[in-house]
Amino acid sequence: MKYLIFIFFILNVSAELDLTIPEQPAVYIPPKEFILNFGDYKEPPTKNQMIFFWTLNVLDTYTTYEGMKKCLTCKELNPLLPDRPELKELILQKAIIGTLIARNSSESYILAINVGLGIAVINNYKYIK
Repeated sequence: MKYLIFIFFILNVSAELDLTIPEQPAVYIPPKEFILNFGDYKEPPTKNQMIFFWTLNVLDTYTTYEGMKKCLTCKELNPLLPDRPELKELILQKAIIGTLIARNSSESYILAINVGLGIAVINNYKYIK
């Protein structure tokens, strides 16, 4: 009998408890902070764009280095590099500037950079031949 009273007491107490979860307001997620915001940031670059970006950077470094070896009167047009940069200077510049651009750019900005890098590679290739 005392167990039956205990069960009724538990059922009666639990029936009076309000166990509903109150509605929560939406959580504000602040936008990602960028060191430098290149372009109007809307969408991050796609994985394919980033693969193409780094491939073009490697090709640009290679064609610039080979072009400088073959053309003794040629000068580097990049204002961040000396007139006749060494390979380590080219790689260091591409690593620092490329990483800065890759982390802070939108999809449309990377597209424009890829077009510019493609033109630079084609121009450098002319000096190799």
